[in-house]
Amino acid sequence: MKKKEIILSILALILSITCFVLYDKSKNMVVLNEIKYKENGYLRYKVHLTDSSYYGTDYLDEDMQYISSIIDKLEVNYNYNAEFDKQDKFEIITNLTANIRIVDGQTGKVIYTKSEGLNNKKETKKEIGIEDKVTIDYKKYNQLANEFKTKYGISANCKLSLSYVIQYRDDKTGISQSRLMTMEMPLSEQMITITRTADINNNSSYIVSTTKSWLNTLLFVGAIVILIIDSICIVKLIDVVKKRLDSESKYDRFIKKTLKEYDAYITVSNSDYEVGGKKVFNIPSFKELLDVRNNLEKPIIYYKIDEDHSKFSIISDEIYEYEVSRKEMD
Repeated sequence: MKKKEIILSILALILSITCFVLYDKSKNMVVLNEIKYKENGYLRYKVHLTDSSYYGTDYLDEDMQYISSIIDKLEVNYNYNAEFDKQDKFEIITNLTANIRIVDGQTGKVIYTKSEGLNNKKETKKEIGIEDKVTIDYKKYNQLANEFKTKYGISANCKLSLSYVIQYRDDKTGISQSRLMTMEMPLSEQMITITRTADINNNSSYIVSTTKSWLNTLLFVGAIVILIIDSICIVKLIDVVKKRLDSESKYDRFIKKTLKEYDAYITVSNSDYEVGGKKVFNIPSFKELLDVRNNLEKPIIYYKIDEDHSKFSIISDEIYEYEVSRKEMD
């Protein structure tokens, strides 16, 4: 193997390893990105009445005490907005669940519970801006609690809770978050107070683990570039080896292989020998000459006559010669 072939082989190997490492890193390297965001959200409600004769209005505002027997329904408005400094497209899911819970007043153990999905949505948007107005049939739930207590003659604490869950994710940036807004109110009581979660108001940062960052893309592009260069080197190496093999005739390859394979048996001579009246035997093949060598245990002498002729000889009491030429071999 010539120097140029060695250099190209080493270079192709280094490029192949580099290409593999870059490709592996582009697929598996986890990059942490800090994405800043701000969000705000709240819920507001109105209490609609079945009897407005004392209040002079069809509904009451929030944060009051209410007479449960004249409550008809609740009008609840959910509002949520979020802004990220890096975002693409969000899949947004909202779920509103009403849960009735009847608990024994003395032991605190649950007697009855029931959940009901009221308003489930799924949509894809570029921005997160949610405005959802929902009507809650408080009268229905209050009547159910009253009937349950009357039928079984028990004293129990009854509550209606509303859970509004906002889930969203952006597959490209890796953002995935969930927010919860809740309301809770007694059932089967004369006077009730409604409680709700505090408003959401945040300015913060979101840490995203991703294998799809610009750095992963850069590593992948680097792997492709290295692969192209590596392919060029391999093609060049194949071309160089092919040219070398094409330039060597069958005669040249035979001489080179024989001198290398039987180096222990062959002595190279720079000059021809004198026959000196000895009998000369012409051997038809190198294999048979090798048999003679094994029998006589004498070295084989190689002599290059010219560019196209060579001979292998064993000198003993007689001389055994195998002469080969480029013409007869090619």
